[in-house]
This record gives sequence, C-alpha cells and structure tokens, in this order.
Amino acid sequence: MSNGVLCFAHNNGKVDYLRQAEILAERVKKHLDLPTTLVTSTASELQNVGLFDKVIEIKNKKSNYISLY
Repeated sequence: MSNGVLCFAHNNGKVDYLRQAEILAERVKKHLDLPTTLVTSTASELQNVGLFDKVIEIKNKKSNYISLY
C-alpha cells in the first residue's frame, strides 16, 4: 500500500465542495507532496483537473461507495 490522499467531493446547491477539494489538493501538493485522488459524481464541474493525480467519477450522486475489487 502506498501513501496518498483520497478526497470525496459532491457539489450541491449550497456548497461548492469541488472548489474545496481543489484548495485541498493545492495544499497537499505544496506541503506534503503526496498524490491526490478525487472521487466525485460531478467531475464535469471541475475547474482545474490537473491538480489531481487521478479523478474517479461515480454515477450515483447519492452514494459515496466505490468498489475497489
């Protein structure tokens, strides 16, 4: 197993969680130098995809569960 950061972000009508995830990724890169993966159902709304080493898009907007197997 390797080290890294896994972030879940799903926008809603009130909070821009994707923007918060982008800010997190900037700080992780600057201070920890670890790879960052984003799990989201709203990947099309990302403004800076290059901040993340990997973006996993899930289909169900109401679920945070992803199968790794």
